[in-house]
Amino acid sequence: MMEGLRSWLISLVTVSILCAAADTLMPEGGPKRVGKLLCGMLLLCAILKPLVRLDPEEGRRWLENWKREVEEQTLELEEEVDRAVKPVIETGYEAYIAKRAAELGLQVEDVSVETAAGEDGLALPVGVELTGHFEKTDRERLARTLAEDLGIPPDRIRFREEVPP
Repeated sequence: MMEGLRSWLISLVTVSILCAAADTLMPEGGPKRVGKLLCGMLLLCAILKPLVRLDPEEGRRWLENWKREVEEQTLELEEEVDRAVKPVIETGYEAYIAKRAAELGLQVEDVSVETAAGEDGLALPVGVELTGHFEKTDRERLARTLAEDLGIPPDRIRFREEVPP
């Protein structure tokens, strides 16, 4: 493509130089006007020459390839953003869950949140694992609170007992 552009520019410059030389050499009057008309037409032909050689099918293929590449790059960027943002979102959910547990009077040693992309593509919590010492009523209260606040299904809330030292 660059070679084609280069040869087109060279032909434009060549025709322009020839027309300028012819203009200076032509005698005044009718011959000069006809010469200018011919030079203008010649320059117009040189400008439009690439359009004659245009292949619409090649242009369509190039456009399809370009569109596919843009879609692939968009998907790659979305995946990269998801990989970068997901840990931040998970950390935020973990902090929120630890805070809610503390508000309920529970001591949580560790919180691990599992997220998945929602309908709008944002990471939403779909599961959580809590480490600490919980009574059965504490587990039920915390599971109910997390289901109400974050929409985490109770069967996706796992409690891991921390064995006291």
